[in-house]
Amino acid sequence: MQRFVSEGAKSILCVSGRFLHSSEELLQSRFLYSTSVLDCPLSSSLSPPLMDPTPLTVDTINPKVLKCEYAVRGEVVTIAQRLQQELKDKPGSHPFDEILYCNIGNPQSLGQLPITFFREVLALCDHPSLLDKSETSGLFSADSIERAWKILDQIPGRATGAYSHSQGISGLRDAIASGIEARDGFPSDPNDIFLTDGASPAVHMMMQLLIRSESDGILCPIPQYPLYSASIALHGGTLVPYYLDEATGWGLEVSELKKQLDSAKSNGVSVRALVVINPGNPTGQVLSEENQRQIVEFCKKEGLVLLADEVRSYLWTLHVNYMDLKFNENNVILSTLCRCTKKISMFPRSNFTPSRRLLAQWGMARRILHWSLSSLSPKDIMESVVRGEVTWK
Repeated sequence: MQRFVSEGAKSILCVSGRFLHSSEELLQSRFLYSTSVLDCPLSSSLSPPLMDPTPLTVDTINPKVLKCEYAVRGEVVTIAQRLQQELKDKPGSHPFDEILYCNIGNPQSLGQLPITFFREVLALCDHPSLLDKSETSGLFSADSIERAWKILDQIPGRATGAYSHSQGISGLRDAIASGIEARDGFPSDPNDIFLTDGASPAVHMMMQLLIRSESDGILCPIPQYPLYSASIALHGGTLVPYYLDEATGWGLEVSELKKQLDSAKSNGVSVRALVVINPGNPTGQVLSEENQRQIVEFCKKEGLVLLADEVRSYLWTLHVNYMDLKFNENNVILSTLCRCTKKISMFPRSNFTPSRRLLAQWGMARRILHWSLSSLSPKDIMESVVRGEVTWK
């Protein structure tokens, strides 16, 4: 092939030379020939095509990522980080010398001390040989040592660094189920419980399960914790907002839910689920028992999955003694209405968060959140969630 091209070039140049009378014209002819060779199909086999030096740009990434906005780490935080760098580079450049980050619940960054018990238990579980040393009893509390032994006995090989069941260690889920049952007075199945490292994986798993296309919508409160709007956008769904009423203490009106549901349907959106945050985030309101009953009945009537975010309920009990409000979990409400709610699929992200919420371990890598799928959920749905959770481990 190279010989053919070479001979062809010589022939054309020779013919061209008969009609050209100046070196300038000859150079021009050679340039025109070389351009024509590059343009013809044959030339593509002679040299590799030019490649974009930047294969991944903002124009070529998944557009769903561009639509995803997580406000708690958004523009305000970016400005704060810039100001902090300026303070470091040029001390005295601003009329303040410190920045407090209040964009997200982060108690320890504001000086709240961690609870020693959890740190000690984690240390002993991750370094179990400490339990065999005589000096350990002088460095760690007896309660921490006892709890560490109980936890390690539930873990195969006492290997805390090994992968566990996709739903979490079986023995720990048994303990959580027993705690829920003792607290609420209703049976809790450990096989319905999932352990995740914080709220985000649980929310993403549910959105992955529920959202099939842009025509699928999720009813979400406004104001809301932006994890929901961000995850809905990331998974390609449609946010269907319902607005809390500030005049009534950020109350949730079922009439508002119905209004937004009907509006979404008229626009071709199939609403799959309702997010209820109780106690509210960031509003802090607590739904009455009657209001929760109305919400459960609404989900039953409209065929919606209820996503009950109740991770702050223990935080609320700190104030319940002097606030004329009572917190009731949606899973308790559901259990009392079980005879009339058999068609509701409920995914309550419950409030057993021993290393995150009330206890201020918000950013800790070993934080735990447990959430449960209602036992009313079909077995095949449960299996699908387990398969999906593997991708978040």
